[in-house]
Amino acid sequence: MAHFFARGYLPGVLAFIIALTGTGLTQAQEPAKTKDLHVLFIGNSQIYYNDLPRMVEALSESAPADRPRIRADRFVAGGASLERLWNAGAGKGTARAKILEKKWGFVIVQEIYYAKPDSLTKYAPLFHELIQKNGSRTVLFSTASVSSQYPNGFHELHDMHIVLGKKLQLPVAAAGKAWLLYWGESPTAEARLTLYDADKAHPGKKGSYIYACTLYAALTGHTPVGLTTHIPKQPADTVTAAEARKFQEAAWRVHQEVNAQKGPPAKLERLAKTRTDLKSPQAEIRRSAIRALVHSDLSEPLREEIQAALKDADADVRATAATAIGNLGAAAGSAVPTLIRQMQIDPSKEARETAARALGRIGKALPKDRQAAPPLRHTALKDADPVTRVVALGALAMMEVDIPEQITALRKFLHHDNDLVRMKSAHALGMIGPAAKTAAPEIITVLERATDSHQRGYIARALGNTGDPASLSALYKAIQKETDAGARGEMRGAVSRLGGKAPEKE
Repeated sequence: MAHFFARGYLPGVLAFIIALTGTGLTQAQEPAKTKDLHVLFIGNSQIYYNDLPRMVEALSESAPADRPRIRADRFVAGGASLERLWNAGAGKGTARAKILEKKWGFVIVQEIYYAKPDSLTKYAPLFHELIQKNGSRTVLFSTASVSSQYPNGFHELHDMHIVLGKKLQLPVAAAGKAWLLYWGESPTAEARLTLYDADKAHPGKKGSYIYACTLYAALTGHTPVGLTTHIPKQPADTVTAAEARKFQEAAWRVHQEVNAQKGPPAKLERLAKTRTDLKSPQAEIRRSAIRALVHSDLSEPLREEIQAALKDADADVRATAATAIGNLGAAAGSAVPTLIRQMQIDPSKEARETAARALGRIGKALPKDRQAAPPLRHTALKDADPVTRVVALGALAMMEVDIPEQITALRKFLHHDNDLVRMKSAHALGMIGPAAKTAAPEIITVLERATDSHQRGYIARALGNTGDPASLSALYKAIQKETDAGARGEMRGAVSRLGGKAPEKE
């Protein structure tokens, strides 16, 4: 069981003094009762690192007198997803109980960086419904991703929060997007790391400061530009005045772009803009447009445009287009011939890989259409890229084409020299589920060899999905050694699915 951090902050001394001495204002004029904005943070270690709630309070305390003073409380658990927090129930010591503790001005709902869209779109609305019934308002908090997932992890996390925010008509504190704006188009690895903690997964003090500026804007509707540069309990020069100005401006600009409209723009306008962007002569604009269609209500009406993007001159656009078209499932059946050709001849290994995966997803949704099976078998045997070969095997398994044969082939890749190949193979076996249970001992070895925390998370998830309780001891050992909160969360989830109980110590 994780450690939970719940903390409230007392109102400022000023309100106390006014209460004692009076102000000379009439009852109609008195503003004091409306100045405190009580905010609850729900999430994980992205919040408690550097005491983000207190940082947001400090920003509000430095704002002009007519702006609200934020009083923050929290309920967070290291490595927790919204799924885990919701499924903990509504009893004492749970996130749900904390939400119902009183009427909050806002409840900030934060998902873990590796969550998939279907998980966010299931559990965030459940929290929102509870928050709404309690008379409070919801803010979706989209954080940065881990350094190893730059930039795609950032875009995916941002996009799925924006889609959900528009659907539910909720404000989004798009902090990960603010990081990207601050970095610019092509930041060096060294520049990126200035916003991270030493573990390259959690925010450093400067990264948390951008989080705080973005949250302040979402909570108050006011710009953070010009507010305090001082981070509580840190040296005065932790964030310089010049840095703070850039952080504040990035946060405010992103807030305006994301939350300027009270509701989603007219769908026809969004369709028109996306069609225009997909035809832009600038590759980066086309990349941004196609990324936004990976999980979007516009994807189905723009199916033909996505399919056309499979032939784009830019490899990143082609690769992302394959992912977007694959997510449409049965509706994308007409794209199968183009995807087969992309998988067979595209010079980009990423584009071949995503095409193979898309063929598996479409084939799963169209069980009577097996035209992709022979090309996938050929790719699984002959492609120059071992990752693409593994993905092709996983696609065949998704289509339920001779699953025992695919399991046998995938197990061979668990012993590959390349760690990414081993991880992808473990992941594919995990997607097969209990039928691949016999591979669990080999997947344990892959987990023990993995040096990348993001990969360890995927491998642990695969162990949980294969359903072998004998894997529990290896997972317990891995949890004790793991330093990354995200990977540890995956390990705890795997333990739970195997019927075990994760250690009390986080």
